[in-house]
Amino acid sequence: MTATALASSPSLRPRVAPAAVEVSALAEVERLFDPQVNLVVWKRRLGAAAAGARLWPREPLRLMRTLRSARADADTLAHELGIAPRSALARDVALLCDVFATLTGADTLGLRVDVTERATCPRFHVDRVALRLMTTYRGPATEWLAGDTVHQAQAHDVLFAKGETWPGLACDPCLHRSPGLRPGETRVLLTLDAL
Repeated sequence: MTATALASSPSLRPRVAPAAVEVSALAEVERLFDPQVNLVVWKRRLGAAAAGARLWPREPLRLMRTLRSARADADTLAHELGIAPRSALARDVALLCDVFATLTGADTLGLRVDVTERATCPRFHVDRVALRLMTTYRGPATEWLAGDTVHQAQAHDVLFAKGETWPGLACDPCLHRSPGLRPGETRVLLTLDAL
């Protein structure tokens, strides 16, 4: 759906102008609860071990798992995702699950990992969820639209994007898309949804 189509739909017409904010500390992610904010980008730095780009396979792969947030510990996640147990990458995914479960109050999480050589969602769209967490471990990261300007996250940034079903949504949901990839380039994207 285009920004024009969203703006012309009475049920989606914003009451306040949407804003994306960048934060550098995890505690600042709570800006998500500001009515005008439709996207929080947590600009974090990961060490090479936690970044885990080489721990994911290079060939295309889609993993989808349903996790009880209470059991989203590093060892369980490592087993579910086929990555090294007790690795910095497994601990990072466990941290993201814990943060997301805390923000949403969800008991169950939908976790998806896409290893891809193409843009899986090349058109700007909004998600039919309340909130989606997205982080790219390898390759170009998610793009979003603010007004007429396209912005792009960096690898390892964590995006918290409000979707269509955010309770009491006071602004347009976040319009975003997958970036284009060059030949031979792969992208590793992890997403979380509350179930």
